[in-house]
Amino acid sequence: MTKITYLPDKEVIIHRIVEEERDVFLNRVILRALGRRNPRSTFFEPPLVPCVDGIAMSIDYFPETPEVVKKKLQGKSEIWAVLFTRTETGTYSTTIAGNAVEVRLFEAKSDPQLVELAKYLKSFENPKTYTQIYPRNVSRFP
Repeated sequence: MTKITYLPDKEVIIHRIVEEERDVFLNRVILRALGRRNPRSTFFEPPLVPCVDGIAMSIDYFPETPEVVKKKLQGKSEIWAVLFTRTETGTYSTTIAGNAVEVRLFEAKSDPQLVELAKYLKSFENPKTYTQIYPRNVSRFP
């Protein structure tokens, strides 16, 4: 008989969290899905977005480099960004470039990691300080 062992992540590190209004969030999810589709295909699969207890989220992972895989095998996952909004499950329509597109938000309570993430996001507050990209008193433009 085969022995099966389940090893969940010990730690998840998120480098960027952004809360957005529902319509902005849905448009961003659709634009990302459009950017990922095969340009030779005329078919567009509407995105499915996990939602747990009123928190819909879109997760961007780091590419599977050898370093990332090594950390995952040690139980430490790193996520580049989590975009989220506060809304209910259902199908929402929005318009992109004059075309109606639907996004389905589905209940994902069966995924323990998404449940924990939703709990964290419910109490998340956007920080008041941001990373400074350009030094003060220096123009970005020539």
